[in-house]
Amino acid sequence: MNTTYADIQNKLAQFLLRQKQADRTGGPSVNRETYLDLIEGIVGYFRQYQDERGCILDPVFGEEKQYSTPSYAAAAACLVRFRGREDLLRSACDALTFSLESMVAARCNNHGNFYTVMVVHAYLWLEPLVAADRRDEWKRLFASVDISKTYRQAYHNWSIVAQAGEAMRLKYGLGGDLEEIDRNLELQIPLITELGMYVDPNGPIAYDQFSRLFFRMMLNHGYSGRFQGVLSEYSRRGAVTSLFLQSPTGEILLGGRSAQHQWNEAEQCYIFESYANFFAGEGDMALAGAFKRAAKLSLASITRWVRPSGELNIVRNRYEPAERVGYEGYSFHSQYNLLAAFMLAAAYTLADDAIADLPCPAELGGFAIHLGPHFRKVVLNAGGYYVVVQTKGEPNYNPTGIIRIQKLGCAQPIGPADMVPLKGKTEGAISYAVQTEYRGKIQRLADLTKAELDEVYVKIEEESAQRCAVSLTYIGGLSVNRFQRTIVADERGVTVHDELPQRFVEEIPVFLFDGQEQSSIEVASRKATVRLRDELQTVTILSESDEGLTLTDRSGLSRNGKIGCLQYETKGTRTSYRVELTRKERD
Repeated sequence: MNTTYADIQNKLAQFLLRQKQADRTGGPSVNRETYLDLIEGIVGYFRQYQDERGCILDPVFGEEKQYSTPSYAAAAACLVRFRGREDLLRSACDALTFSLESMVAARCNNHGNFYTVMVVHAYLWLEPLVAADRRDEWKRLFASVDISKTYRQAYHNWSIVAQAGEAMRLKYGLGGDLEEIDRNLELQIPLITELGMYVDPNGPIAYDQFSRLFFRMMLNHGYSGRFQGVLSEYSRRGAVTSLFLQSPTGEILLGGRSAQHQWNEAEQCYIFESYANFFAGEGDMALAGAFKRAAKLSLASITRWVRPSGELNIVRNRYEPAERVGYEGYSFHSQYNLLAAFMLAAAYTLADDAIADLPCPAELGGFAIHLGPHFRKVVLNAGGYYVVVQTKGEPNYNPTGIIRIQKLGCAQPIGPADMVPLKGKTEGAISYAVQTEYRGKIQRLADLTKAELDEVYVKIEEESAQRCAVSLTYIGGLSVNRFQRTIVADERGVTVHDELPQRFVEEIPVFLFDGQEQSSIEVASRKATVRLRDELQTVTILSESDEGLTLTDRSGLSRNGKIGCLQYETKGTRTSYRVELTRKERD
């Protein structure tokens, strides 16, 4: 059964009881200034790629990509205004002027929808610091924008970010039309689920939160149109739901296109800082503290990916940007660094370190959630372990099976934290899944998608802080027609129990290479250990009759890096194994 918002409210009530008993010390050692630290590194790096017009050029491709310049304008303006970086004033002003001129000329790299929220922020932060003639020139340019030419017609997240920009223009006397904003929003409201999540095409999690960030930004900047009440209610619901989807490492739920990009966590910072303030204003300091801690977890997760040159690896691996590992076709080192910087700048203005951070659901666990049918995910969090299951796979992004295992206190993607999709893989997808053989032909659960699987029944069997258990029954797809799996998360690790009508092969992914460092792997008959830096993944066969664990030559790229595959063949129709993650300092 799919998780309802009533279920989320019950989980929230149980969490708040656990929070009262939990140790309230600890948490990430980041604060409001960390936002500016990250922005400073990104802006400092990309300043060297600003040309004489004020335009930001991509360091890999040597040309402007998408909305790099307006996002740079906003990020640099934030540093000028709030960190006193007067040396960046001209650079920020030039970038803002170039961006506004691009909007007027409708030459926004086909991404004009994104420009307005960025240039309005830049204007607001720079306006008190510049001479009247420059201010007047910016206002003239704002007034000259023809959105019918600047924006692309869109019925998904692109429309929402455009409406947020128009709402901000309206608020600050720079243009905008409330009736036009509402006409566009009317098409978006039906795409918001009961849980407050936004359904972009094919249900990518990154664009659920992306859209909700801009719904919230509209509200934060005074949107008062026909949908104010609806957006207020469902933005709040979505924020609470996101608390229960966040991983203990601070990351958003894995799933779909644009996953594992740093701006995913930056947008989560904005949402969580917003609701830390909201609930503090309501006098609910326990929930405000949980949102504050969740924001800090997200922020801390980004700090782990700063490059020696100051900017970020835009995807969570350590390959060089020119290699584009884990990138989408539209991912570029410039625009996605600077999008993250813009989001962090907006979050900085909301961050209030006077709100005491308290344990959040990602840390305390004790729940399981089933997101369907749009997102096709199951999340378990208990005993410090966090598990994500893709119930029906997507060929381009996430295979069927367990697609992420993480643990509180472990930061490396050794679980692994992402899997190998089917698209373009002659040897098939890789996830925690099973393999069968029928009439000499290999069939893999990981290769099956929503097109081949008739149904997947999910039942939450147990939920407590110490232990969560979920059973899944797969119908169709494999020749055996029925496959049953039970997943248990507790302090011992993640235990998988599988049952088919015939003997089968278990496939267990292992992390091989992150672009910088190789894992070391030791494999025995019933146990394997994988080590990346100071973290270990240990796989143990629990079924007494089963053995023969081997590392195959099957491998592929996830967003985090190269993934390999362990296998063992069962002696009967049932088997069990356990995955543990631990930290161990180097010898």
